Amino acid sequence: MTDTDPWWIAPRMVRWLITVYLLGAVLTTIYPALVTFLGLVSPLGQSPIGPLSLLTYPFVMGGLAHWAQVALLTWLPAVVLRDRMGAREMAVALLAGSLVGGATFVALTSQQYLVGGGMAAWGLAGASLGAFLRRRSVFRGWRRAYAFVLGVLLLVTAMAGTPHNAALLSAAAAGAVVGLVRPPTPDPDPEAASAASAVA
Repeated sequence: MTDTDPWWIAPRMVRWLITVYLLGAVLTTIYPALVTFLGLVSPLGQSPIGPLSLLTYPFVMGGLAHWAQVALLTWLPAVVLRDRMGAREMAVALLAGSLVGGATFVALTSQQYLVGGGMAAWGLAGASLGAFLRRRSVFRGWRRAYAFVLGVLLLVTAMAGTPHNAALLSAAAAGAVVGLVRPPTPDPDPEAASAASAVA
């Protein structure tokens, strides 16, 4: 990342992840018709079966609105964190949110759960909130407003009290721990690195 990049540019890893989520939103709109056409439905007619379900299950369960929300929850924290945390730390937060959120959901419901993007997105959102709590002085303007809105969102989610919301909160908490303990190591500026090597 460079100082001349627009504020809305997220790290490459997160941009790729968002692209996958948006592709999932597209698949959500066409997959039910495809499943019906191919006859890949269970005897109860509720869940798809067959080889395609392994690739599309995370996308089918959420729906278009859910995956748009996931993309937003991933993109905004990535923008907030782009100068405060490197892509490696963001990846750790995404993974922590997925694993902890999925494990919490399984523990509370005794249901099988395929770890998907929703939990990962909440993990990254939690990381941005943890980074804000760790270094409030570097969060100004709209970033501070974002942290406040995210805190309110987490509070409202906690008040619902469903197993799924508890899993989302645990994913955000796992990400917040990453944001609190991981040192801010932004991606190195390639221009500065090349200039330093030229001087050396």
